[in-house]
Amino acid sequence: INRSGKEVIKPQYDMAYPFSDGMAVVVKKGTYKIINEKNKTLYTFDNDFKSYSCFTEGFLKIETPNGFTFMDKHFNICDKTFYSVSEFSESKALVLNVVDSKYVYNFLDTSFNLIFTNELESYDYVESYHSGLAKVGYYKGDNYLYSYIKTDGSVLVDENGNSEFEVARTFHDGKAIVFTGQIYYSWYSSTDIWIADYYSYQYLNSDGTYYDYD
Repeated sequence: INRSGKEVIKPQYDMAYPFSDGMAVVVKKGTYKIINEKNKTLYTFDNDFKSYSCFTEGFLKIETPNGFTFMDKHFNICDKTFYSVSEFSESKALVLNVVDSKYVYNFLDTSFNLIFTNELESYDYVESYHSGLAKVGYYKGDNYLYSYIKTDGSVLVDENGNSEFEVARTFHDGKAIVFTGQIYYSWYSSTDIWIADYYSYQYLNSDGTYYDYD
C-alpha cells in the first residue's frame, strides 16, 4: 500500500520484504526476485541465492551456499563470502568469519574491499560504525572491557587518557554513555567508620571529551 493506504501491488507473493531505494525483495514459489515500485522484476536470484533483507545505503545482504555477502544497487555481487554480515552503516559493513574456532571481525567498504588486515583479531566483540566509531569488547585478565575504534583502527582516548570502559553504549548523534568505574566522589565518616564511593555514568563525545550536564 502507499502512504494513503491505497493498494498498489496486489497480494501475489509468498513473502515480501520492505522497499528501500525504490526496490524490494519478494519470493514466489521459492524464487527470490527484486522488484521496483511498479512491480516490475529487476533481478532474479540464482536458485541457491536468497535475501531476507532490504537495501541499506545501496547494498543488500544476501545468502549464498557458501555464506553471506552483499549485492549493490546495480546487482553486482561481492565475490567474498562470510560466516555473518551486518548491514552497511556509514559506508562500511561489519563482517565475520570463523578461523581456528575463533571469531575474526573485519569491515567491508563500498567497493567490496576489506578495510583491515589483522588489527581486529584481538577483539572478541565488534559493532558497526556509528558517529565514526565502532564499539569493541575484549577480555583483559578476568575483566571484560570495551573500547571504541576509529575508521583507521586506532582507539579513542578520552580527555582523561582512558580508552577502556566497564560499560559502553553505541554512539548515536556523536555521544555514547560510558562507565569507567572511576570514583567521582567519596564520603568518609570517622565516627560511623564507613565509606561511601559514588560512581557515575557519563556522556562521552566522539572527540573523547565528556558532555557536561547537571
